[in-house]
Amino acid sequence: MAAASDGAGQGMVYTSQEIQDQVRCFVQGSTYKSKVSCEELAKSALFLLRTLPSARHAVLEHLCTVFDESVNTHVLQIELGSTISSTAMPNLDSVIQDSSGFLMSFIKINPGAWAPIISSWSINLLGHISSKYAERRGALHASGFNELLQMWMTCTATKTLIDLASECFASLIGSSPDVCVDALLEASVKYSPHFDWVVAHLGSCFPQTIITRVLMCGLKDFCYHGSSQSDAAISSVQNIPKMASVVGILGHLAGQHGQDIRKALLALFRDSLRPDAERLQQSTTPFLLHLASMSSMLLHVLTTDFVHTLTPDILNKLAYQFVQQKSPSLQDSKSLLSLVVHLITKSGEGAYRVIQFLLDVTDLNCEKELVPEVRATCAIILDTLVLDLQRIVHRRCADPSTELPILQALQSNALKLCTNLVTHGDTRQKRLTKLLCYVAIYSGESCASDILAHVLIHSREINELSAFVQMTTELETRYPDILPTTVGVAINKLQQFNMLDGGMMLKGLLNVVQWERNSVHQDSKDKISVSRCLQDHIPAIATQLSHSDPITCLAAIQLLAEIRMHKMSTSNVTRICGAFVTFFFKVLKSKGNVNLVSKLLLAFSLIIILFSQKSFIAPFW
Repeated sequence: MAAASDGAGQGMVYTSQEIQDQVRCFVQGSTYKSKVSCEELAKSALFLLRTLPSARHAVLEHLCTVFDESVNTHVLQIELGSTISSTAMPNLDSVIQDSSGFLMSFIKINPGAWAPIISSWSINLLGHISSKYAERRGALHASGFNELLQMWMTCTATKTLIDLASECFASLIGSSPDVCVDALLEASVKYSPHFDWVVAHLGSCFPQTIITRVLMCGLKDFCYHGSSQSDAAISSVQNIPKMASVVGILGHLAGQHGQDIRKALLALFRDSLRPDAERLQQSTTPFLLHLASMSSMLLHVLTTDFVHTLTPDILNKLAYQFVQQKSPSLQDSKSLLSLVVHLITKSGEGAYRVIQFLLDVTDLNCEKELVPEVRATCAIILDTLVLDLQRIVHRRCADPSTELPILQALQSNALKLCTNLVTHGDTRQKRLTKLLCYVAIYSGESCASDILAHVLIHSREINELSAFVQMTTELETRYPDILPTTVGVAINKLQQFNMLDGGMMLKGLLNVVQWERNSVHQDSKDKISVSRCLQDHIPAIATQLSHSDPITCLAAIQLLAEIRMHKMSTSNVTRICGAFVTFFFKVLKSKGNVNLVSKLLLAFSLIIILFSQKSFIAPFW
C-alpha cells in the first residue's frame, strides 16, 4: 500500500498495483509505444506526481511538453488569424487547468517543499518558451513591449505558468525569497531579452521584494566573481554573469517603481556602512558603481540622491572601509577611481551637484571634519576628471558629433560655476578655470562669451582678474573674436541689471581696465584688450550717468575716465556731452556725501580733459 505524497488527495491510499498501472500507462504514452490520449496521459502524470515522489522530474518534464504544445497552438492561431479546429490540434486547456490545480494545491499545502521546485520549473519553462517562439511571426507581430506582454498573458499556458510562479513568490516572501529570485536571475541571464516580459510582470506583482532581493543576489554574485578573479578582472563587468540581468530587471521596474528602487539602493548603501556590516555588504559601494556604469537610470540615482547622503560622517566611514578593511573588491583602488571618473563624465542632470560636492570636499577652507584620505581621494578624482575632459574636448575637434553628457549638463549651470569661481578665490580657481574653459569650448562661442562676461563683470580681486585673463587666452585660440564679443555681452547685460548690480558690474569692468593699464603685457599696440573693446561702447556706458544710484554714476564716470577714447562721430559726441552736462548739474544739486560729490566732480574733470583733445572728435564732413 502507498499513501499519496504531500498535495492534492493527501491521506488517500493507493495499492501498489494501481501505482504500477499508472506508471506503465505514463511510460507507454510518453514514449509513444501505445496510443494514449492526451487527457489520459495527463491524468497518469498527475497521479504519479501525487503518489510517487521519485517520478517528479519525469512528470514535470512531460508537463513541459504539454505547455509547449499549448503555446504552439496559441501562436499558430495568431499567425493564421483564426481558431484552429480541435481535429487539427489537441485541446490542451483542460489538461493545463487540471495541472495548474494540482500544482497550486501542492504549493498551498507544503510551500517549503514544493514552492522552490515549482518556481524554478515554471520560470525556466517560461524562459524556454519565450526564447523558442521569439522569432515566430506571431511574436514578431507584437510591435511593442506592452503588446508582447498582452500576447503572452492571453495564452492559457504562459498565463498559468506566470500564476504558478507568482504563487510561489507569494508563499516564499516571508521565509526564502532568494530561492525564487535566484531562479529569476538565472533565467534572465540565459533567456534575456525574450524573458523580459516575465521579469516585468513578476516585478510589478512584488516590486519591493524583487528589487531588494535582486540587488542582494547581484551583490553576492559580484563578490563571488570578484574574489575568485584577478584584480584586473574585477573592473570588467562582462565577467560577472548576473550583473546585466540585475540591471535589466531594475530597468523594467524603473518606470512604475523608480522610488522603490531609490529606497532600496540607499538602504543597501547605508547598511553597508554599519559597524556590524558583514564582509559581503562591505563590497556594496563598488557593486553600485559597476551597476551605474551599465545603466543611465542607476547612474542618475547615484549622482542625485546619493550625493545628498554623503555627509562627513558617511565619507569618513567609506574611507575606513577602503583603507583599513581592504575587502577583495576594494583592493583595486585605481580601477575604482577610474570608474568613478568615467561615471562622472557620463552623468547628466546630477553633474553640477557632483562637481560642487567635489569642490566643497577638496576646499582646504572647508570646515567639514574629514579624514585626510577623503580630501586626497576627491582631489585625485577632480584632477583626473579635468585631465580627461581636456583630452576629450580637444579630441572632439576632429569629431564634433562626440557627446559629453557632463559638459552638456554643466552648460546650463555655467554661470553658477562662474559665481563659484569669483566667490571662493584661490582655493578653487585652478580647477574651475579649466573646467569652465572646457564647458565653453564644448558649448560654442555664445556660451563662451556668456561665461567670460560673467567673470569679467564680477571680478574684484587680482586672482579673479587672473582667471579671466587665463580663460580669455585659452579661448582666443578657438574663438579669435571672443573678447570683443564678451565685452558686447557684458554691456548688453548692463541694461538688465538692477540698481545695486549695475554699479557692481561697472566696478568689475573698471577693475579690469585699471589692471590692464598697469600690466606690462599691454605694451603691444596690436593686442586686443578690454579697454580697447569698451571704446566701441562709450555711448552705452555714458547712459549710466543718468542713473538714480550715485554709486552707479561714480562707477560709470570712473570707467569713462580710464578708457582711452578714440575718434567718434559728432552725433555720439553730442549725446555723451549731453549726458555729462545733465550729470554735472545733478551733482551740483546733490546734498549727499561730500566725499562722494568731490569724487564725482574729480572724475568729471577727467572726462572734460579727454574731450578737450583735438584728435578726439572725428571729422563730420
